[in-house]
Amino acid sequence: MQPSAEVGRVRLKSVAINAALFCASLAFAALIIECGVRWYFLGTLSLGEARDPVLHWRPHATRGWVLAPGQSSQFATVDFVVQFSTDAAGHRSSGPASTPKSGEFRIAMFGDSFIDAQQIAWGEAAPELVENGLVDRGVSVANFGVSGYGTIQEYVTLLEEGARFRPNLVVVFVYIANDVHNNSSELSRELWGDEGVQYYGRPFAVRDAAGAFVESKPDVAKLDRHLATRSAAAGVESRARWRESSLAFSVVTLYRDSLAQEVFLPQLNPNVYLGVYLDAFVPSLYPGSRLDAQGYERAWGEAWEVSFAYLEKMAGLSRAMGADLVVVLVPDKVQVEAKYEKLVQQRWPGLRMDMDKPSKRLAHYCGEHGIRVLDLLDAFRQAEARGEGPLYFRLQDRHWNSAGHALAASAVVDYLDREQLVPKR
Repeated sequence: MQPSAEVGRVRLKSVAINAALFCASLAFAALIIECGVRWYFLGTLSLGEARDPVLHWRPHATRGWVLAPGQSSQFATVDFVVQFSTDAAGHRSSGPASTPKSGEFRIAMFGDSFIDAQQIAWGEAAPELVENGLVDRGVSVANFGVSGYGTIQEYVTLLEEGARFRPNLVVVFVYIANDVHNNSSELSRELWGDEGVQYYGRPFAVRDAAGAFVESKPDVAKLDRHLATRSAAAGVESRARWRESSLAFSVVTLYRDSLAQEVFLPQLNPNVYLGVYLDAFVPSLYPGSRLDAQGYERAWGEAWEVSFAYLEKMAGLSRAMGADLVVVLVPDKVQVEAKYEKLVQQRWPGLRMDMDKPSKRLAHYCGEHGIRVLDLLDAFRQAEARGEGPLYFRLQDRHWNSAGHALAASAVVDYLDREQLVPKR
C-alpha cells in the first residue's frame, strides 16, 4: 500500500505541475496578445493615464465648464493614444496665443471636441495646421474650443474672452450632429436625463422681459460635486480589474458590439441623437421618451431658432470687435461614410433620415443673413470617394483622425484665401 500511496502523490504532483505550467502558458499567451494588440493599435505598450476627458473640466459660473489650465495626461483607446495638455489659460494650444502681439493678424477659433481635439496630437489638429499654413503671413490662431460646447457657450466665451484677444477674424465650427440639440434644454434633458451633466451643467437660452434671448445660469455647484465624485471614482477604479487595463479585452468587446450594431450607436434616444436628420419623429422607438411626435417637432423648432439666434449674436459681437465671422460646418461621420450610414439605418429601420438636411439648412440661413459659411461636407465626401479615407476614427470614436483634421485645415485656409479674409502671401 505504501508504494501505491507514493505513486498517487507523484501523480498528483505531476498534475499540479502540469496545471501550473498550463496556466502560466495561458498567462504568457495573453500577455503576448495584449502586447501585440497595444502595439498594433497604439504603437506603444503603455496605456494612457486617463480615459475620461471630462476630468479635465473645471466648473465655470457662466459657461458651465472650461478646460482646467496646466493639465497634462495621456488618453488611449483602440483608436488613438495622445498626450493632452492645456496651457496656463486653459486652452489647448502650442503656446500663449490668447495674448495678442502687436502687428499680428489674430484668428479666434471656437468649437467643441473637434476643435479642442483631444483625440489627436496637437501638431496634427486643425487649429494648429491652419496657423502653420498662415504663419508666414503674421497670422496667429487662438483655440477656444472646449469639448461638449454648443453655440450658446461659444458665444459666451467670445463675449468674455474676445475683448482680451482682440481677434481680426472669428471662426466658429458647428458640428452638425449635436450642436443644435446642445442649444435646447428640453432636448438635452430628453437625451441625458435630469442628472445629465450636459443638461444641468450648461447655460441655455431663455427670454427676458423684452422677449430677447439671454443665457440661463448653469448649476455649477451640482457640476462641481459631480466632477469631484467622478474624479474620486476614477482614482479608485482605475485598473481595478484586469479587463479595465486590457486593450485586447476592449477590442473583443468592440467586435462583439459591432456585430450587435452598437459601436457608436449607443442606447440613446434617436429622436434627439439623430433628430437633426429626421423627416419624422418616432417616439415609440425609445421607451423612455417624454415627448410625443408633436413635442419633438416643437422642441426641435425651438432648438433651431436658438441656434440661428446665437449665430447671429456671434456675428454681431464679432462685428462690434472689428472682426469678420466665418461659420464652418463640421460634417458628421454618418453623412460621409456610406457604410456607417447603412449601419445607422439598420439599427433604426423605422427612421426616415435626410443626411443633407441640416447642412443645407444651416448654410441657407447663414447665406440669407449675411454670415460667411464654409460647408465641409462636399470636401469630405469627395475625399472619401477618392479613397483618401478614413477621415474619422474607426472603432471607439467618431471624431476626425489626422487625415480629417488635415483636410479640414486645408479647406479652411483655401477658403480664407479665396475670400480674402487673411493677409495676402
